[in-house]
Amino acid sequence: MGDLMHDFHCKKAGDMKSRILAERARYLKESDKGVSHMCRIMEEFAKEERNERTIEMAAKLLESGDMTEERIKELFKLTEGQMKAIKERVAVLA
Repeated sequence: MGDLMHDFHCKKAGDMKSRILAERARYLKESDKGVSHMCRIMEEFAKEERNERTIEMAAKLLESGDMTEERIKELFKLTEGQMKAIKERVAVLA
């Protein structure tokens, strides 16, 4: 367990004790293909996080009654499906 914790704190794959973990880290951090792969994963993660925040903000506005459904949909550029999910979320919280 200590070796694993050590490896997770290493900045360089060459400093890791686990050969398997070092190979994967080397691929993701040092090869062009691996770096590209990791960038795509991080971009997808960031996009999902932004979408979740947008939905949370839209749900709060809808719940507060400060804005109409149509205005929220227009402002956040939401689809019908997203708006339906937001209304369901507000209904569950109520």
